[in-house]
Amino acid sequence: MVEKGVLEYFNLNLKAWNNRSEMLPLIEKKEEEWVFHNIKFSKKMKMLDFACGIGRWTNRLHNKVKEIIAIDISKKPLSILKNKKYHNVTTILGSEDILSNYKKYFDVIICAQAIEFWKNPKRLIELFYDSLGDGGTLIITTWFKERIEAKSIKGDYVIVKRPSDKKNIKVFFSPKSKEELKKLLSKFKRADIKTLDGKYGEFGEAYIKRKNIINIQEEVKLLRVAKAIK
Repeated sequence: MVEKGVLEYFNLNLKAWNNRSEMLPLIEKKEEEWVFHNIKFSKKMKMLDFACGIGRWTNRLHNKVKEIIAIDISKKPLSILKNKKYHNVTTILGSEDILSNYKKYFDVIICAQAIEFWKNPKRLIELFYDSLGDGGTLIITTWFKERIEAKSIKGDYVIVKRPSDKKNIKVFFSPKSKEELKKLLSKFKRADIKTLDGKYGEFGEAYIKRKNIINIQEEVKLLRVAKAIK
């Protein structure tokens, strides 16, 4: 299940959603390059965009696949995607319980920057597995704690300022190590896990100035990514 703080933080309008961090454009660019390098999308594919937010992945892929089911727990960002009115996209307000309606249905599942907010990731992965057809692909990406701009990190929670009103929100947040992901994906025939890296200089001048970065060539970990084949 997703903790209450996650819903409070991510239920944002478009302006607030796009006002989160200077890091995101680089992180999303690296993530997208990795995904497109690892999957050849086709018009025959049925895809799940899980925890879709405002639909970044659905926006990129709706014209490359046959069908997309886009699921999110937050009404405001989901409504932004729904208003696009893509003919082959179904938006659903809800969480993992909906997946029981899609046994062996999907060819591709993308769960981007989301699994770290789940209290029971094991159950979530099991539902993903059951929802994939034979030979289907699961894409998981998850943040490192070092990339979260939090006021404090305490155990499995971070205190972050909500972009819409700058209110401090306590959010459940538990990034997965390579070993944890490997264990979660052990039922799959194959699982490839790696780290996407970048350099501080790639974050842009505003970030460098605000963080007082001296060595802009220093490499930093951006995302942990995994591709699993059923």
